[in-house]
Amino acid sequence: MENVGDAYSTFCKLNTGKKRENRFELALNGNLTEKLSVQVSAVSTWMH
Repeated sequence: MENVGDAYSTFCKLNTGKKRENRFELALNGNLTEKLSVQVSAVSTWMH
């Protein structure tokens, strides 16, 4: 079987641990009426 490597070697990136990513996700779903539903999503990502 052929060795395909891992994601880091495939994309030439190393995970050095110097940068950390935080992520916050919020989703709201609900029915306004019997025939009308609403879905709202928000995502925030920041690095430090």
